[in-house]
Parts: sequence; structure tokens; C-alpha cells
Amino acid sequence: LGHAHPEVAAAVSRQAAAANHIQANVAWHGPQLDLIERLLRWCPAPLDRFFFWNSGAEAVEASLKLARHATGKQNVIVMQGGYHGRTIGTMSLTTSRTSYREGFGPLMPGVFVAPFPYWHTCGLAGPPLP
Repeated sequence: LGHAHPEVAAAVSRQAAAANHIQANVAWHGPQLDLIERLLRWCPAPLDRFFFWNSGAEAVEASLKLARHATGKQNVIVMQGGYHGRTIGTMSLTTSRTSYREGFGPLMPGVFVAPFPYWHTCGLAGPPLP
């Protein structure tokens, strides 16, 4: 679409006028409630709760908290080559480039890296040919 495309700029302007971002646990607003109602139509029971994060790193950090709370365990396994973000917690999980982690240690303990289970490294037959 290019830089500052008029249609994109107009859509951003309309959205900003319709609903300013408010932290989800501080206040509810109409567009957010409308989105929740629309999402609920697609969710199978008993999934009926939503939490909206500001960034992918924040979502990953929250998933770490949820996993630790649900399991009572500290350690996590990540796939080799994954990118999860640039906060201390998400950098601890990121293995795609060493430069993302370099100079920021010590990082979060309890992170174990496993190779991604590609079919050819697991001794499985390859995908069927078309």
C-alpha cells in the first residue's frame, strides 16, 4: 500500500476517533465489548474469557505466568530457532539469533531448548507428494 496511504490513514483516523486504547483491566468500552461478543460466536464451550494484550511479548510473558500457575512448575521448553520477543522473559525464550540475547544476561532460568520435530529428523516418512 505504500507509506501513508490515504485509505490506511483514513482507517486509522476513524478507529482512533471510535475508541482510544484503554487497558483492559481498567475499564470496558463499547468496541471492546462488541469484539468480545463477536469472538464468543466462534469459541467452543467452555471458552468464554478473553484478555487483550498490547504486544506479542506481553502475551508470551502472560502465557509463561499462566503455564507456571497451572502446572506449579518453573521450567519451559522452547523450540530451537523460535522468536518470542525482546523483553527479558521473551529474550530468554528466543533462540533465532544470538544477537537478540547478547549482553542482556543473566536471562530467565528454567528454559530448555529442543529441536523442532521436523518429520525428516524424527525418522518419519515424508509428506505425500501431490
